[in-house]
Amino acid sequence: MDKFKIYTSMQLKRAVKLFPAAVFSSLLIFISLALTALMLFRADSSDEGKKKVDIAIVGNTEDSYLGFGIGMLNNVDTAKISVNFSYMTEAEAKAKLAGGYIAGYMIIDEEFIEALGRGENIPLTYVSRTSSGGFIEVLVRDAADIISSVIINSERAIYAMQAYMNENGKRAEIDAWTQRINMSFLSLVLSRKNAYEIKIVDGFKGAKFLEYYASGLMIFFTFLLGIGSGLFLIKRDMAVYRLLYTRGHNEASQVCGEYLAFFLLLAASVLTIILAVSAGAAFAHIDISGGNDNFRLSIMGFFLKLMPVIFMLAAIIFFIYESGRNIINSVIAVFITALSLSYISGCLYPADFFPEIMQKISALLPLGAGLRYLLAAFTGEDGTKYLLIIISYTVIFLILSFGFRKRNIKKTE
Repeated sequence: MDKFKIYTSMQLKRAVKLFPAAVFSSLLIFISLALTALMLFRADSSDEGKKKVDIAIVGNTEDSYLGFGIGMLNNVDTAKISVNFSYMTEAEAKAKLAGGYIAGYMIIDEEFIEALGRGENIPLTYVSRTSSGGFIEVLVRDAADIISSVIINSERAIYAMQAYMNENGKRAEIDAWTQRINMSFLSLVLSRKNAYEIKIVDGFKGAKFLEYYASGLMIFFTFLLGIGSGLFLIKRDMAVYRLLYTRGHNEASQVCGEYLAFFLLLAASVLTIILAVSAGAAFAHIDISGGNDNFRLSIMGFFLKLMPVIFMLAAIIFFIYESGRNIINSVIAVFITALSLSYISGCLYPADFFPEIMQKISALLPLGAGLRYLLAAFTGEDGTKYLLIIISYTVIFLILSFGFRKRNIKKTE
């Protein structure tokens, strides 16, 4: 035990010497991530999800039934994006489309109207600038299908009623029945619950936007610190470790001593950045002290909750360097692993928008468990399950590091 304490003390001294360089690299990485986060916050607060999509209607809409069918569609919207229909000539619509003022236009020409009179089902023509298949494109094309269906069915019902009234000598009642049918279709369309099934997906696991991305980006940031803090993990001549091994410092003793020092170096770097951000926010009169609607933990409370995740990440980074052939390979492996695991785990993009099987896998991954553990701290849910997963991964990667250290020592014999 005395030998382990001495060896650990030596590693702590190394960590203290490397601390300024680790903090400097942490600042560079943090600035890059802060710019990314800023863009995310701007995207969230831009209110883009609530703006209307402008669609032009081209053609003869003076027919009383067509006017009814088109007009009532302005009252149909989706959860956050609604479609605003306006009437234009085809020349005006082309000019507006070219200038980007409208998303597209629908053509209601004489052929369409004549087909309605014959009872034929001809879809509306929709013109747009691109066929990229984006969300807006899909929404608008679905809207075109709705318009076509509403108009065709309302026209069929009214024409059938008129034919019946004419054949049975009730022409005087046509106007009254036309009004009744119009109101019947109107009540169906204006009842949004009958037209749409709105499903709201809580991609943030009950946390606020700021809480979710502060947790996810901090996990990603801490993992990336393995690039700068990796100076501590660069292996010297393996003969030194072989000598330590022969003098009673086995692979477990070596790895645990180095790992504890590296964990403290990593945690100190993260804490320094968090305190610097907190001081900067206070200077700019921005309240991130916690206990408010946007961020329900204090700065130190958040850091303390982050500690088990740092403990796990330190073990993963240690294993990557221990198993790597050289410093270049290890740095590349840290970056690729951090980026890929962060994305799949939901740190950069909510995992709830992935396929269901990916959501289940995400929750079991190291970073996925870490993210859900932090979010549980904000929402007040029980995060014990994820804490156990974090501890399990820490133990697993340390044991793997023991094996690789022993293998590397054996190679020097």
